[in-house]
Amino acid sequence: MPELPEVETVKNSLYPIIGKKILSINTSGKKFRIAPPANFSNLLLNKRITDLARRSKYILIHLEDNNILVIHLGMSGKILLNTEPKSNKHNHLEIDLTGDSKLIFNDARRFGLYTVIPESEINTHNLFKNLGVEPLTPALNQDYLHEIFKNRSAPIKPLLMDASLIVGVGNIYAAESLFRSQISPLRAAKSLNKEEITTLCEMIKVVLLEAIESGGSTLRDYVRSSGDIGYFQHKFKVYGRVGQECYICEEVILNNKMAGRSTFYCPNCQF
Repeated sequence: MPELPEVETVKNSLYPIIGKKILSINTSGKKFRIAPPANFSNLLLNKRITDLARRSKYILIHLEDNNILVIHLGMSGKILLNTEPKSNKHNHLEIDLTGDSKLIFNDARRFGLYTVIPESEINTHNLFKNLGVEPLTPALNQDYLHEIFKNRSAPIKPLLMDASLIVGVGNIYAAESLFRSQISPLRAAKSLNKEEITTLCEMIKVVLLEAIESGGSTLRDYVRSSGDIGYFQHKFKVYGRVGQECYICEEVILNNKMAGRSTFYCPNCQF
């Protein structure tokens, strides 16, 4: 599933659409987990795009009338700009823009969504009201992590992946951040000391920024709006490397299932 770096990369690649006007909309009519409003096309038609943003894993396309086109990639979704997918049978939203530009939302598994909401509802809408802090903002700091860890005996890793606490970290980036912090994913959250929390906070930001610089991680379906893949998967230190040697100590990387998710770590470097 695309996480913050992948969604941020896609968002950044869409900046050429700012200032363009929506000329036509074509939707597949297929059912999604959340249906767009009945007047979806009318809300977009002839509107100019004024800005782009991201909240958690949602791409926010701001329109001149203070509405927002919201797109979530789900498990396999792609947003393509002036690029056709290998198969257009999973194109669920096609938007023609001025300047001969075309935006396509393609989602084979339909776990994503597209809808329109008023700007005024960005913090109160059901999609957004329960989201945690953005990890690349000052809101994620050692004081915040201390507060959410201090009374929790649960393992640290699932907390980093809890979108009601911190958005967009996901399995890959939780594993990589913990490795760089030399913290075992099996550790109880409340066992971390102040120095460890400070290091972890820093490493979460460093790993996410490095992943964005690399265009995200492509494991299965994720591509940028140009159709190009990401490259951060070539920089993984532990994720997906079970049975291979740690790059630092040569101990074998382990995989421990935690909350149903694979958890990769070095038993020697992380404690």
